[in-house]
Amino acid sequence: MNQQEAAPVSTAGKPITTKDAARVLCKHVKTLEKWRSEGKGPRWYQPEGEGGSVWYLEHEVIAYVRGGAA
Repeated sequence: MNQQEAAPVSTAGKPITTKDAARVLCKHVKTLEKWRSEGKGPRWYQPEGEGGSVWYLEHEVIAYVRGGAA
């Protein structure tokens, strides 16, 4: 299940914005926003809590593209 992570973004991977994740996925930013609300798509992080910036980890987005679990 993909869901919001309130913890700080891991230092084990490069954090990327929703816009950058959308580019990697060849999807529109709005699609990623919809996926987050539906619990779909790659794992995402919101370290500042609700209303804060949303981040993805680059390696998790790439794993999602390749069909692997993030």
